[in-house]
Amino acid sequence: MIGTVASHRLGAALSAQLFASLFFVALITFHVTPPPCDQVTANMYLKHLRSEPWLAQVEAKLAVHPYVRAAESGRLTLTQRRAFVGEQYSIQMSDARSFAVLAGHVGFLPSRLAGTPVPSAVQRAPAGATIDLFQYLLEGEVYAADLLLGMSRALGLTEEQLMTWPITSQGQGYPSYWARLALSRQRAEGAAAVAVNFDAWGRMCRRLHAALAAQPTVYNASAEELAFIAYFGETVPGLDEMAISVVREAPCPRYSDLAQAVRLVQENEVAFWDAIYAATPMAPAPPPASTGT
Repeated sequence: MIGTVASHRLGAALSAQLFASLFFVALITFHVTPPPCDQVTANMYLKHLRSEPWLAQVEAKLAVHPYVRAAESGRLTLTQRRAFVGEQYSIQMSDARSFAVLAGHVGFLPSRLAGTPVPSAVQRAPAGATIDLFQYLLEGEVYAADLLLGMSRALGLTEEQLMTWPITSQGQGYPSYWARLALSRQRAEGAAAVAVNFDAWGRMCRRLHAALAAQPTVYNASAEELAFIAYFGETVPGLDEMAISVVREAPCPRYSDLAQAVRLVQENEVAFWDAIYAATPMAPAPPPASTGT
């Protein structure tokens, strides 16, 4: 009798899972307008995104990227290390503003990020989360701003130099796309992108941290220099749960919209590393013009 009941329960569970899987396939194949997302559908969204062939291609590029490989082989130059900080300074400022908009804040436009008070949450945390994902990300960017300045000091750069750093369009594609998502208030697309992209960004930071720390005679990297990439190399606890909570907000997004956001954010992740690998030494500033006598 117990075995029969267990068999029926197992059969029912498998039937429900099969129905959910077929329903999900219909959503992504025929672009059906879905009802509000439940937990199963949102989980399937993330699972399918992580199995996309184009994501595997991006991750393969990052796995053998010449920037981290140069770091691991002791060939990363001071110029390339400084380029990381120079591009990141503007990325952080832009991303913080984008996350603020997605968290429901209006007018968060600080002139510098380090030491800026984080506005209190205005959006209630979605079901299944203790804090709104984008409020969490905003707080993280503000916290990490001081760490980035420590990294810049260790590399001989001042914040004033970072403010006027000659950033590149290639290096700034990532925050530019986030600004686009924020402008359109695309919270679900942004949440899916975070869930997937932070895995890739975290792996790159961990590899860079390990490479710099393991070769003190080559890089002489101090704890101050390493703190920023150590912070972003950590796994974010509950990230998927926070992202899924946003995806479940009504109306449930189309899978194709989530996939496009994830793909573009990931492609811009690669572009960032390409840009800082290609960095060349900054030309010295020209002398001030003579005023004559």
